[in-house]
Amino acid sequence: MAEQFISRLNEIEKKVEALGETLKRMITILSTVTEIKTELAVSRDRVLDAIKSYAVPDAKLSEELAQLVVTEIRAAKDEIVSTRAEAHTGGSAAGGAETEQLAEMLKTE
Repeated sequence: MAEQFISRLNEIEKKVEALGETLKRMITILSTVTEIKTELAVSRDRVLDAIKSYAVPDAKLSEELAQLVVTEIRAAKDEIVSTRAEAHTGGSAAGGAETEQLAEMLKTE
């Protein structure tokens, strides 16, 4: 009976040692995973910073650029209208009326 008890204790001891080894491996894996997560977080932050440095200009700057484009387009339109009007001022009254209509249509558009 004592021999069976000692045999069982030896088996339990071997199982505990095996569990200890498994636990050591699990701790090693866990620490490796933690290191990888840390490296990923650092890399993610670097990528986000790089993206932010190449980001689209803020809304105020975009609005200013849009206003500049609109101003340039209006100036070009006005120049075209005035050039067309000057080309037809020497013509008949009907030609002048057409030019005025064209100018009004362009202004409305």
